[in-house]
Amino acid sequence: MKNNISLRGAILEALKVLSKNKSVTANEVSDYVIDNFKFNTTDKQTRYSISATLGTHYIHKNIVKRVKKENIWHYYLPEYENNYDFNVFDSNSVINNLQENNIAKIKKNGTLTESILEALKILSKNKPVTANEVYNYLINHNTTSDTKRHSVNSILAKTLTGKGIVLREKIENKYCYYLSEYKNNSNYSIPDTTSNNLYEHNVVKLNNKTESKNYNEQDLHILLSTYLHHKKIFSKTIHQEKSNRSDDNQMWTHPDMIGVKFPDLKTTAKAFSKAVNLAGSFTLYSYELKIKITNDGELKKSFFQALSNSSWANYGYLVALEIKDSLKDEIERLNQAFGIGIIKINANNPKESEVLFQPKRKELDFITIEKLCNINPEFDKFTDKVTTLLLTEDKYYKPMENDFIKFCDKYLESENEIKKYCIEKQF
Repeated sequence: MKNNISLRGAILEALKVLSKNKSVTANEVSDYVIDNFKFNTTDKQTRYSISATLGTHYIHKNIVKRVKKENIWHYYLPEYENNYDFNVFDSNSVINNLQENNIAKIKKNGTLTESILEALKILSKNKPVTANEVYNYLINHNTTSDTKRHSVNSILAKTLTGKGIVLREKIENKYCYYLSEYKNNSNYSIPDTTSNNLYEHNVVKLNNKTESKNYNEQDLHILLSTYLHHKKIFSKTIHQEKSNRSDDNQMWTHPDMIGVKFPDLKTTAKAFSKAVNLAGSFTLYSYELKIKITNDGELKKSFFQALSNSSWANYGYLVALEIKDSLKDEIERLNQAFGIGIIKINANNPKESEVLFQPKRKELDFITIEKLCNINPEFDKFTDKVTTLLLTEDKYYKPMENDFIKFCDKYLESENEIKKYCIEKQF
């Protein structure tokens, strides 16, 4: 093994060998570098450093080029671009391929599309229905073979809605669909989501009590981001609905929010930290948010959802506005066994939110990080911007940091803003 070469030099050596006739993934480059060169880092740290260098430093300086194939970035040296066997498509061929793929998909799903329209004719005569209701109808009536839930979602949300054949409304935080021909029916029931009566349709009802609250789980995000900002953690909400369906195994994969914290080091120490161990120069967090946890069933479901959704991060948290005191002993047992931290949100003063149980630190899971990057554009962009900040030279750092702050979640800055928000949402 060679040990008298820098990591960046090793990456270029690998690309000279590997990308002569085809573009290669960051994993292929990593495998070659780890097999042929020796560095004072773990394999995981080396892989992360290679991905970061390829994805930001070399791309920005045009030292390396990349092309996306099957939703994964492939890299190659510019000098090899004109090789006879090299598989890089120009923009026109990419567009033509996409069009052909879309046509093929529409043909493949033609029967299913027709079945969905037939279901909507029956189900949505008087009110909009969810994609799940359409899916269940198709399954119960055996209208098509090999019906998949994500296929129904995709056809409703993209193909039919995009063409105006089907309309959708967001009702109680769920998308509901109906045929456009039913829109003008005098007896059609669509809740008014734009009027001042929105509160009447979206109240949170607890055990059928007369007291109503005008907030939902999404409204907790800005409270948590306010608390995290106070702790010098940059946070970002991850919207699961923006994920593609290239991977069918996505249950309990997406965190509600993610965060990153950089060490408060002076310039020289920061540079040294990056050089020695890039993966150790920052900390990644995962957060699962719930409005309330009032019984053992809610606790177990929420806790293990948080455990699954945070497997990739250094620290995982379950965050809730209401936690029943009688559950504290069981929460402590779960915390000791699995290492998930617990935060109780203080709505009236988010900065004073309480960490009931501390999480246990673990190593980053780069396989799951790569999966999340491939399926969710927000997660992918977040990691890309974090990597850029880590590799940016000091003289360019401030503008890049400002750009990152704009990308992250907003937070409530003043006591007046917090008070106004709490009154509006009736916390």
